[in-house]
Amino acid sequence: MGVFATDYVRGELDAATQRRYEDHIASCPRCRIEVEEVKETVALLCAAPAPVASEPDPGLPQRVLARIPGREWTAARPARRYRSFAFASASAAALLLAAFTLLFFRARGDGGAPEKPGRAGLSGSAAAPSAPGRREEASVISRARSWLVSAQEPDGSWDPRKWGGSASFRVALTGFALLALSGDDRGSSGEACCRATGYLLRSQEESGIIGEASAGSLYNHAIATLALIEARGSSSAKEAAIERAVSVLQSAQTPSGAWGCIRDAEADAALENESTSIWALQALVRAAALDYETDARAIERGFQWFERNLGREGMRGGAHTGWARHVCGQDSLRFITAWAVVLRDRKGAPAADTRLAADHIVRVTLSERCPLTFYESYFLLRTLAALETPSLERVRARTTRSLVDSQVREGSLAGSWEPKDRWSPVGGRLYSTALAALALESSET
Repeated sequence: MGVFATDYVRGELDAATQRRYEDHIASCPRCRIEVEEVKETVALLCAAPAPVASEPDPGLPQRVLARIPGREWTAARPARRYRSFAFASASAAALLLAAFTLLFFRARGDGGAPEKPGRAGLSGSAAAPSAPGRREEASVISRARSWLVSAQEPDGSWDPRKWGGSASFRVALTGFALLALSGDDRGSSGEACCRATGYLLRSQEESGIIGEASAGSLYNHAIATLALIEARGSSSAKEAAIERAVSVLQSAQTPSGAWGCIRDAEADAALENESTSIWALQALVRAAALDYETDARAIERGFQWFERNLGREGMRGGAHTGWARHVCGQDSLRFITAWAVVLRDRKGAPAADTRLAADHIVRVTLSERCPLTFYESYFLLRTLAALETPSLERVRARTTRSLVDSQVREGSLAGSWEPKDRWSPVGGRLYSTALAALALESSET
């Protein structure tokens, strides 16, 4: 069965083969490990940094021109056979001069491409860029929502295969898109939210889980549950579906307080997953706040599980496997854990944990040179917005400015973000756009 791992990760198996393979890996630890290794390999390839050009020498164009013999600039020529060479030399010199001049001014920042999002820029000595204003952020979010509406399928879902993602996460990506649209229930966004809500309700199985059984079924389910809770509008069918979905999350929680990628409360601890756990915990917290029937003990166990990832010197990633194991250290795990701690702090837990999380975020963000993923940007900005700490304003400003400046502005993809981080092979443009919009929305509010 190992020959299917790569095709499975890339979402290239047909539906029947995919179902058989997912049934197999659910009971085969060796194949599950192979799948995770393939995912990490793909992530490593996607995360490989692009070469960065060094600062060009401002005197280079003059030195290039100086090496061209002076006779080549002379109008008169003793023989016709040299004229074409002279013209070519002068033309090449002119092109070289233009190219080096353009490169020089771009490197100086005079009309070049916007700064690439990443931690390297945060630790530089240059002055921090100004944070985008509320009006600018609102305009960027509005364009993102317009693109998401245009990419929605007639059945109310979003199809990852059309945008570079994996079909296995159609439910989760539909949930992300619905979350990004839920902040605006007017006009086309409101209609798109209704269609997306209908799709998720139709996707709920008799067992209460949203989406088909798969290796990532609980990840899909947790995000879809949160999206339904946050979506505007109410109906008896929706309320009943949310109650059943919440019940699934509570029954799938492991004894230690976490959640895995598959719906199995008795799963080995190695299958516990920070990424699935944070979405499940957020869904339960929101459900409790809106008076859905929840178990307070399950929420408390979830917070305690995240807090066990805290150490004296800041957060450290605990035991983890699967999608949450990032190739650039364990920064995403820390961002996720930081948000979990802040989320608990907002419920009345000691503020010391919040200060620890904030200190860790600043230290990691300023010291590491890996680019921020859209996933990291989302949890980072959610945390910073909740902390409202002035000393972290520079981090927030650079992160939001990078997101704003990197949005596609022209063509049919205007309003979206290029899927270029390590999770893009899984989520594609739907992931990058929905998470970027959600991150900016968190910063704005």
